[in-house]
Amino acid sequence: LCLAWAYMTATGLLISELSINRIGETGRPGIGILDLYKNSLGKGYSAIAMAAFFFLHYSVMVAYFAKAGSYVCSFLTSAGLGGWETPAICQLLFAGTIGSFLYLMKPKEVEKVNNFLVLGVAATFVSIISIGAQTADFGALVALENQHPEEVVNAFPILFLVLVFHNVVPTVVRQLEGDRQKITTAIVSGTVLPLLMFLSWNAVIIGNVIGSPDIMATDFDPIALIENGQNGDVLGGLVSIFTELAIVTSLV
Repeated sequence: LCLAWAYMTATGLLISELSINRIGETGRPGIGILDLYKNSLGKGYSAIAMAAFFFLHYSVMVAYFAKAGSYVCSFLTSAGLGGWETPAICQLLFAGTIGSFLYLMKPKEVEKVNNFLVLGVAATFVSIISIGAQTADFGALVALENQHPEEVVNAFPILFLVLVFHNVVPTVVRQLEGDRQKITTAIVSGTVLPLLMFLSWNAVIIGNVIGSPDIMATDFDPIALIENGQNGDVLGGLVSIFTELAIVTSLV
């Protein structure tokens, strides 16, 4: 994860340099990532880059709606309203709710709601780390017999995906008016915090399920195991709330 962070941060800094140079060439401060693709890679390669860009974000959106839909189904069942829903219907309900909210609400109101939800994300994350650290088996987590470097390759797509931020780099460059030192500080410091959060999350979550007999199974889901109450209802509930809030704030 640290190596992925170093690579993604370095590429983010390179994009910022490209954005600064492009602004200097054109005098236009509002150049976006797709404009950089087009002007730097040429017609053919820029088309490939744009297709990859849209495919990446489409894949992320599909993952968001699929996970959120499962929570909608669980909510309907727990509320006694289940029996008719399917995963597709739950996903449509979630998408319709979020889409209607964004369409009907004013931008300032959306921002206020999103800021409130972000506070909820931060509060639940801190609670998860605080409570989960008390039951996590950190000794087993770092034990040599539990190290499986051969499995890291399978995690590469996720390691890089969770650290994607490059589409906002041109906006950072514009807001900081091309100040290279401030931009570098913003990108490096702004990515260190998510890295620390990911490391903490992985340590606590995996540390709480490290003793499970099926942990190396390909379909093993540590989040689902914790949500089902293996380490107590409080931790499971917090993980569910955090996941739901994180999905909503990412979409909003």
